[in-house]
Amino acid sequence: MKKVLLCAAAVIGVLALLILVPTSPALLVDMPETIVTLPTGQVDEWGDPVGLPVTVYSVLIAAGAALAIVLTARLKTRRGGDFFSGMALALTSGVCALFCSHLLFCVLRWSYIMNDLGGTAAFLVQFWQGGYTMYGAILGALLGAVIYACVKKEPVLSQLDVIVPGIAVMIIFGRLGEKFTLQGVGSYVANEALYMLPFVSRTEWGTAQLSVYVYEALAALAALVCSLIVLLRNRPVGRAAETGLAIISLMQVMLDSWRGDELIRFGFVRLNMICAAVTLAVILGTRVYRVAKQKGFDGWSIARTVMLLAGAGVVIAIEFALDKSTINNTLLYALMTASLAVMGVAVLREDGR
Repeated sequence: MKKVLLCAAAVIGVLALLILVPTSPALLVDMPETIVTLPTGQVDEWGDPVGLPVTVYSVLIAAGAALAIVLTARLKTRRGGDFFSGMALALTSGVCALFCSHLLFCVLRWSYIMNDLGGTAAFLVQFWQGGYTMYGAILGALLGAVIYACVKKEPVLSQLDVIVPGIAVMIIFGRLGEKFTLQGVGSYVANEALYMLPFVSRTEWGTAQLSVYVYEALAALAALVCSLIVLLRNRPVGRAAETGLAIISLMQVMLDSWRGDELIRFGFVRLNMICAAVTLAVILGTRVYRVAKQKGFDGWSIARTVMLLAGAGVVIAIEFALDKSTINNTLLYALMTASLAVMGVAVLREDGR
């Protein structure tokens, strides 16, 4: 009974905190649709009451977290644990994801927060102000799983397998939540022939924008399904985590280049694209290392490395061309898709385990 009460209190606490997360970017820049405003008893400099908004986005994030917690707890039982240990794993990863996602945003946009938003150092702990990054959350969730494994003295890769489907669930709900913000859309579609594409939203001015957040949610759904299939088929430990993260990263390289919003970017390259490339490199590196440790470097290990590096080079060149050249974008995206397919083969090829 004590375990039940502790788990319930922890889950309620995490969900209550997530209810206060208004949106992924900073609240002052991107005011999302608000359901209700919670009173705080404070007033601003004009004497108006200050409240904490509960948004559609925050409700979807909390719903996704609840589903991810239950899914992780259930999957944990398939790896020799019990439901309560699964809850502990999910909550540890969830809290780390929240903190790391916000911390990465603050580190990368600190001057913006301090100068343009008139923020203070308190922004670091003011989760209700917004400011989150997807890969900060992914890194935090994986870090939480590692911390749990070290404390409980359980295999790290096994915990990563269990936590990655929950990460995919959170991405699905987070992306769908962007429908109620100003984020997750592409640049305006100028060609009316493209209005027939799936998930193109018409604006009140007669133009249209691609709803990129829907494609990102579908990519996360594909990662969820594939990682669950690998996990439930009892494939080698670590394979489910590698599969899910690789699919998310491969798709994010393409989809992030479609976005026309104000998420973090460095020149013509976005943060998510850099993090996706690093994730793919880490996955491939661990797989090549395992092969080399078992039977030494072979031709395929070298070929896989070359394929990944060459594909990354082509993607970078295409991303630059999308901003600078007059080459037809359809052709450029077709070439990017082919390059990502090559990178996917390099990363996800069987490694002999």
